[in-house]
Amino acid sequence: MKKKTEERKNMSKKPFVTKEQIEKIVENFPTPFHIYDEKGIRENAKALKEAFSWNKGFKEYFAVKATPNPYLIDILREVGCGCDCSSLTELMLSEAMGVCGEDIMFSSNETPAAEYEYAYKLGAIINLDDITHIEFLENIVGKLPETMSCRYNPGGVFKISNSIMDNPGDAKYGMTTEQLFDAYRIMKEKGVKNFGIHSFLASNTVTNDYYPTLARQLFELAVELKEKTGANITFINLSGGVGVPYKPEQSGNDIYAIGEGVRKVYEEVLKTKCYTKNRGTKTANFYVIKYTNMRACLIELAFIDNIEDSKILLQKQDELAEAIAKGICKYLGVEYKFIEDNDNTEDIPVIDESTFYRVVCGSFNNRVYAEERLEQLRELGIEDSFIAIYNKE
Repeated sequence: MKKKTEERKNMSKKPFVTKEQIEKIVENFPTPFHIYDEKGIRENAKALKEAFSWNKGFKEYFAVKATPNPYLIDILREVGCGCDCSSLTELMLSEAMGVCGEDIMFSSNETPAAEYEYAYKLGAIINLDDITHIEFLENIVGKLPETMSCRYNPGGVFKISNSIMDNPGDAKYGMTTEQLFDAYRIMKEKGVKNFGIHSFLASNTVTNDYYPTLARQLFELAVELKEKTGANITFINLSGGVGVPYKPEQSGNDIYAIGEGVRKVYEEVLKTKCYTKNRGTKTANFYVIKYTNMRACLIELAFIDNIEDSKILLQKQDELAEAIAKGICKYLGVEYKFIEDNDNTEDIPVIDESTFYRVVCGSFNNRVYAEERLEQLRELGIEDSFIAIYNKE
């Protein structure tokens, strides 16, 4: 992955045709016209697929409205892309090029009944941006599809570090947090089995941090949605498209760095499938932490008085333990290494749970000497050393 990133950094941006070639083309074709770089399109699509190959279900949906050209749709279909449609014309064009079913994502605003009906007929994934459209769609097609998606608008401004990327609060489309939760409950009651989340918070972002930041927000939202509604979240649509550096001083995005950034967030938030909400880090005057001679923290994994949490505590103990281990490694700045149960077992010490081993570095009958030894150990970096007092009987 690092090699791919370096290769793309070293690539200079050059036109794929020369001035002489353009002049020759103009002799045979009237201007104005567009020339597309098919080789470049295929290479970019391949790079995108490679960057997200860690996710077996990854699929790119080409926004047909950006360039409604049947030849481009056909090229992208050949390399595994679906179509993102927002109108009847785009649906018809995609169908004509052999794209149908869940290879079409239909996201539309103020949608006429005929367009919903056509999308439903094609088997497209319908993405609603207004909670009132649930009833509207149901009245048109009779029964909601088993797979549906909703567009989320968190409002406010979308920031990366201290930089404002865009202002979703100004957008007319998308559901509020409260509406989104209500929509999932309603659709679940009406027979929808598989749910997706879609969000469009900024456009043409020329930074590798945008998608990992957006992914974290939507992944954590997915966890909360599952926790509170019981909805089966099967896909998350990051949307938007990778930005283009139009200005000379701008550097292009690195799709491999973006893919790796999203992967790390996925590993941290979703891969364990524990699905407990990150409620942040809190501090308090806890006795068990305050009166200890070593670094300590209390971890609250779930709530036993919550049915879903209780299931997680009972059924996901190994996953929770692994998440804790990864957190400790991250805090200490060391790499987490998973050892399979059947690999290198001869190197793994046998653990006797009935026996506890304590290492002693000296015994003294004078506390002053004991404290001197304790200071020596801590100077050597053994911070969790402590004094134990034993009284002779």
